[in-house]
Amino acid sequence: MPTEANLRGAYGTFGELVAACEKWCEHINARVHRETGAASVDRLAVERAHLHVLPGEPHTAALGEERLVNDDQTVRVGSARYSTPPGHVGTRVWCRTVGEELVIVAMTNTGTCWWPVQIPRWRPLSGEVSGRR
Repeated sequence: MPTEANLRGAYGTFGELVAACEKWCEHINARVHRETGAASVDRLAVERAHLHVLPGEPHTAALGEERLVNDDQTVRVGSARYSTPPGHVGTRVWCRTVGEELVIVAMTNTGTCWWPVQIPRWRPLSGEVSGRR
């Protein structure tokens, strides 16, 4: 970073830098925009009425067909069994074909939300793989 843009020396703590950034954002967002004739903070309040709430979990239809991981850490897809990593017994996973591979996806908690994560990829053991895309 160029020295003239480095803010490290201007603030004693990271908290002071955060406070300065918040103050700057409040100042900028309160200014009247020359094209719209309204402050950004006011426009946001109007636009929020037109936004919809995002779901807490992603739509799983695109992930493939749902399966339950068996006690032996496998899922059955078509007429074959595919193993999953430890820790997934009894959980839901989704299976789909991508190209020539079977993809198994599980939901992982990131701390703030649930997120789909690819666990293994397998070359299909049989000619039939459900959830083909």
